[in-house]
Amino acid sequence: MKDTTFEDYLQEQHSEQYCGLDDDMPDDYADWVGNLDVQELIDFAELWGLIRNRDGYKEAGDLFFKKK
Repeated sequence: MKDTTFEDYLQEQHSEQYCGLDDDMPDDYADWVGNLDVQELIDFAELWGLIRNRDGYKEAGDLFFKKK
């Protein structure tokens, strides 16, 4: 998940559960985000943060071992 914004993450989460026409997807996404309650949004944000943190440690480890 390189340089993925929270918005990108939410779009990915939406696309995993979306079934419909591609033309309708942006409107459905806007509705989906608008209907998230505060706790759902917090849960998504916390999970995204954990994923970004994990990816950062992996990237740092990769750089460390490349230098040796």
